[in-house]
Amino acid sequence: MRYFAIINYGDRKHSTQRTLKAMQRVFERRGKECVFNLSKSIQHSAELIERASAEKFDAILIGGGDGTVNSILNLTMGKNFVLGVLPLGTVNALAQTIGMPNNPVKACEAIIDARPRLLTLGRVNDRYFLCFASIGFDAATVHRVSPKIKRALRNVAFGLAGVWQLTQLKDLCQFKATYFPDGKTETAYSLIISNLPIYAGFRMFRALPYRSRMELYLFKNNRLRNYFKYFTGLAITRGQLEKLLPDVTRTFVERVEVKSSHRMFLQLDGEPYTIDDDKHYEFVVIRKAVKLLVPPRVKKTSRLKSARKSSH
Repeated sequence: MRYFAIINYGDRKHSTQRTLKAMQRVFERRGKECVFNLSKSIQHSAELIERASAEKFDAILIGGGDGTVNSILNLTMGKNFVLGVLPLGTVNALAQTIGMPNNPVKACEAIIDARPRLLTLGRVNDRYFLCFASIGFDAATVHRVSPKIKRALRNVAFGLAGVWQLTQLKDLCQFKATYFPDGKTETAYSLIISNLPIYAGFRMFRALPYRSRMELYLFKNNRLRNYFKYFTGLAITRGQLEKLLPDVTRTFVERVEVKSSHRMFLQLDGEPYTIDDDKHYEFVVIRKAVKLLVPPRVKKTSRLKSARKSSH
């Protein structure tokens, strides 16, 4: 397999020449071809992907966080690439879910040993997402964090923005969500639809990207005290919040239609997005829609045996 790596230049911590050379040496030592490229913009990434397609590379390796994965995913749809993830971002929820090492050099080793696996995708209107999407409080929080502040403060930036957003709840509008296959319609102020168990750096959900449905949460109350209950409960209960709070709906869905008379905040894979029709969103779950390089799972017994050997 021939690899073509696109590294998000915005992540200066991991885009140093020293780190890139160490990553390149992994492929050279293993006898694999990998061309590393630093991308400075979405347009630049699009040009690099066209080059990879023209030169008939097999796999696009995405160096960045979940937002970078989203950008490259949308640029490569329909081009028949296998995708791989080099976790260089803030949370790296997708990489954590599939068992990719957080160290970029070790991640290159894991990529070479990985095998393609078909994953479920989400689409909202004409935009794809692989990790998660949200409307309401969470999305409004993401919209408040600039790329510069995000690079400087990382997870802290979202925490501070979330606290500020709690003082601006009047900005959130009520909407109606109809979800399938249940066919039910409910009124809510916030929504999260997830393809992964990890969200905001915590293991909150039961969703997995190998399943045919995504996990939906509807938050039907817009009071300050309720948001503290919502997110504290998600972190503690890990996917059973609806048992504690009656104003929360949790289910697994194939499609969700959301309508409002006002503009709704939207985030996809941890990044803010504005879609033309921001008063009507249709989320669709697409099974087996993208090939991702997933490292082989290491059994716990194997890890225990290795640890015992090293201790003697």
